[in-house]
Amino acid sequence: MTAHLGHELTEEDFAEPIASYDEGPCPRMGERCPLCKDRLEKGVPSVWITIFNWSSDLTLYFHEACFRRSGFEENYRDKYLKNAYDIRDFIAGSHFWNPEYDRVLDHFDFDQAVELIVYPQYPKLEAWWDNEPALELAGKERNKGRSDPRAPFYLFDILYKSGYRQELLDIMEKLPPYAWISFSLHDDRRFQEEAAWLIGVPDFPGALERLRKSRMSLNDMLFVVETGKNNPQLLDILREAIDRYELDRSYSAVSSGFSGFDMVRYAQLCYFFASDPWRLPVLERLLTQFQFPVDAHGEFTYTKCFYFRAAVFYFLLNQTEGVKSWLSALEREIHYYPRGSPAGFINDTKRMAARYLKSQVT
Repeated sequence: MTAHLGHELTEEDFAEPIASYDEGPCPRMGERCPLCKDRLEKGVPSVWITIFNWSSDLTLYFHEACFRRSGFEENYRDKYLKNAYDIRDFIAGSHFWNPEYDRVLDHFDFDQAVELIVYPQYPKLEAWWDNEPALELAGKERNKGRSDPRAPFYLFDILYKSGYRQELLDIMEKLPPYAWISFSLHDDRRFQEEAAWLIGVPDFPGALERLRKSRMSLNDMLFVVETGKNNPQLLDILREAIDRYELDRSYSAVSSGFSGFDMVRYAQLCYFFASDPWRLPVLERLLTQFQFPVDAHGEFTYTKCFYFRAAVFYFLLNQTEGVKSWLSALEREIHYYPRGSPAGFINDTKRMAARYLKSQVT
């Protein structure tokens, strides 16, 4: 895609896969329509799309009338809305650290692609605990090889966008239970419903829907926690999925070019364990030893906040005398949040705790 460099759009550009589409009053000032070259005033009727991209976001803003007359409109209508892209539309060089993922696209084989989704083929990056002695850390061999935990999700979304939705749904019951979780993290609710049926947890789609919110309420949190509490079989499956797909690390996040997945839901899966944290080793160690994992790439930086909120809810539900100290720890330890200000996340958690404690008194 060359449009963002100021070049004229070509038929090849118009055919590139669209990752996301929005229309309405232009939400930004200063954007220039790549078709007519005029600037868009904030609030004018417009369309903005994100072009599929392997590494960084590429969003283009158009005057709505220009978009409707362009080749992008045909792409949007005939391919994007119908998930009717071709596997070959996503082949553009080597994008995966493990070449097996590129090869399965170059010489497409659906069964082999599913195999690579279900059984991730990459080395895990070793983590350590944030208060291990420096000498012990220096002696560790860690971070050998190149990890690529996003690869299974990238590959899944390519299959989905290329018209394999029903085939993916049909094969789910034949897969290991932890794979049901990875499939259910896709935005398409049908995968969540299928996973719920296979696991036997009707509330699972509703819980995941709450994790999609940019700002959860107390009722949202309690719904997720209760879903985990009432379904220990779900917790066992979630624990294995978190381990296999490294869902507690921010490098499991896919770029928005792969629009079917959303990073925040991954790490927030720990909320399901707030009533039974001993089933999730990272949360258990945080609660019992006040340790949280780190690695050389800072991949736990943006997920730490969720585990601290889960810890707060464990004490809310079980040992209310510990709530105050954990809220203080949340404020002291959390300096990063993946969407906005950590202060907002911290204050929301405090308000949830205050409201819950008040409800228990009255």
